[in-house]
Amino acid sequence: MKKIRLGFLFFCVLTLASCSFSPTTNPSSDEQQVLQNSMNETISVCDAEDKVIDKIEHYGSVTQTDDGFIYSKLSECSKLSENSEDTHLEMEYYRYDFSKNKSIKLGSIEDWAYTAFYDTIYSNNHIYMLVTTGDIFFDESTNYLYDIDLSENVMSFTVLETGDSPYNFMTLIGNKILIATPGRETCYINEYDIQSKSLSTIGEYDDPIRHISSDEQYVYLLRLKMETETNARLYVDVYDWNMELITSIDVTAAIFENVDKVLEPEDANNELRQLVSHFDVNNGYVYYQNFCVTRALFELQPVNTNGTDKEVAMKQVVKASSKFSKAANATENNSALVSYYETCDNSIFILDTHSREIKQYNFFAENRDYYITDMTQNSKGEVLIFLNYKDPQTGEKLPPKVYFFNISDLEKQN
Repeated sequence: MKKIRLGFLFFCVLTLASCSFSPTTNPSSDEQQVLQNSMNETISVCDAEDKVIDKIEHYGSVTQTDDGFIYSKLSECSKLSENSEDTHLEMEYYRYDFSKNKSIKLGSIEDWAYTAFYDTIYSNNHIYMLVTTGDIFFDESTNYLYDIDLSENVMSFTVLETGDSPYNFMTLIGNKILIATPGRETCYINEYDIQSKSLSTIGEYDDPIRHISSDEQYVYLLRLKMETETNARLYVDVYDWNMELITSIDVTAAIFENVDKVLEPEDANNELRQLVSHFDVNNGYVYYQNFCVTRALFELQPVNTNGTDKEVAMKQVVKASSKFSKAANATENNSALVSYYETCDNSIFILDTHSREIKQYNFFAENRDYYITDMTQNSKGEVLIFLNYKDPQTGEKLPPKVYFFNISDLEKQN
């Protein structure tokens, strides 16, 4: 796992993180084959009645589509080594179709290092994902925007020339994808035209851009401003689709309210400086999640594009702990129903962004030892809920499962 862990070490250095990560360990040669065989996992795909539909072997994240999901696994020729130069990872990508209950291979990526699992777009039967190859710790990497054409079941790519980090972010506006790519001293906003498959740089920013979101009218940049070394501020900069700045809203207080109170002041300030995995603005609701422990779900009342941030009230929707997370939805920027869940728990929250109501449900497998580890959602209200279990004392594990059903079925179980 050395090559993968190097990416997270780079991330810690880049963000001055207050979180601690497990140290890198170099497996002995005798352990190589064991580790190689254990990198992929076999997971049972079940329906709401706990009936096994199929089993897949996969590694990494899953992107849900309206007829199935996209998943990946490391190929048999992937190689781990104590020497990172001898490590070679090849990631294969597959499409699972529920109507046929079978998988189709889409392609593979050589020298794979990282996929931005938190930002995937599904539009017009295409999947767009951000991928990094090479050695991301030693600046010998390349960033790509991959396009998976589900009509032809083929993959193509465009190289992202700007940015030095694998932690890139994107959002869809019309037939264009806006991609934020952090550089060493400058953050770039690139525009990818889906129809012409052309890429251009449309903006440069001195302040770090932590993420990007959009809706039918506006583009939202989450910007980090270091007033002083010990005073980090986070702003939501609101732009029109032509990237003309309309207003800037200071959301530091709303996010800082959820920073773990047990942290020392310096660590709490560093928490605001973290890279951000999830940032979503949807009908006045803002969801924030960084790569460490802070999550926040709050409402802007309203996003006042004619005034200043002082005229925008902010209201917390839930008390978001470090286990709280948003279900990945690659199909829509602004879904009416948004799902959230708590990892290592069995709680699911459904936010209706139109009625402004949030409901909490519990979801249990037949074996109630299982707890939720991940969740995805598509535009039809169908979800994939991933469950696992590891005994805290013995380390014994239960076989991982993923459940596929419509979110409306939660009413039946509660």
